[in-house]
Amino acid sequence: MKKLPSLLTTIHVVLEDAEEKQVKKRALQNWLRKLKDAAYKADDMLTECSIEVARLESNAQNVSQLHTWDF
Repeated sequence: MKKLPSLLTTIHVVLEDAEEKQVKKRALQNWLRKLKDAAYKADDMLTECSIEVARLESNAQNVSQLHTWDF
């Protein structure tokens, strides 16, 4: 999970380079579009996972604080 942001950055750099150098072939353009879509989806999923982890950590912290108030 920790390597995913670095991998996504690499994918974005490769995509930018490929777009600059791409030939006007439909197959290459199609492949690049699909790869770009996949990279954006993976990036969105990583963001959602990070948000969920933060939510779960916050909930765990709140539960922990409640236990310190037990009478």
